[in-house]
Amino acid sequence: MEVPSDNLFMSTNQSIAGSFELDGLTPEPSNPLLNNFWISTYNAIFRANSVLTGIDKPTDFKAGQKEQYIGEAKFLRGLLYFDLVRVFGDVPKATTILSIEESRNTRKSPATEIYQLIVDDLTDAAAKLPLQSGIAKAAPPKRQRWRC
Repeated sequence: MEVPSDNLFMSTNQSIAGSFELDGLTPEPSNPLLNNFWISTYNAIFRANSVLTGIDKPTDFKAGQKEQYIGEAKFLRGLLYFDLVRVFGDVPKATTILSIEESRNTRKSPATEIYQLIVDDLTDAAAKLPLQSGIAKAAPPKRQRWRC
């Protein structure tokens, strides 16, 4: 999403397929960068929905861990939809795991509905995610000294 902005200079990125169209704000529906963005974003939304759908299958969560995972999945889904709606406007809304056939038949939702989903997801994520001081930190890996 930085290609058409002043944050990226096209002189070093002209060899990337589809970037010239984005820089000129004239992308076609077949633009490979937009297609890749669409696919990878919906793959990530599928993963967030998978976490939310299957969150009750394990039962041995540590205190607060289940809420943290729900918060993380909803934060990511909200962020991904924010990026999608800014680029494409109306987009299909998926909040459950869809089969391939279901995904083919899912129609676009109005941008206002997507923005409401974003607000709902981020509000719920903020309520469920622990403060930074409450996140268990992993010990840094031990450095190994190599002898030559």
